[in-house]
Amino acid sequence: MTGTHEGPMGDMEPTGKRVKMPAVETNRFEDGQLVDTWSQSDMLGLRQ
Repeated sequence: MTGTHEGPMGDMEPTGKRVKMPAVETNRFEDGQLVDTWSQSDMLGLRQ
């Protein structure tokens, strides 16, 4: 995921800098319907 830090995030004030956060998402479908989503992202790395 990429973007620009334009708003507060927790105790961090906006910096206006470009940010990149590695993430993975796994979805499970049953009968063509999305029934579960698992996601993992590097929130600690985002704060650095």
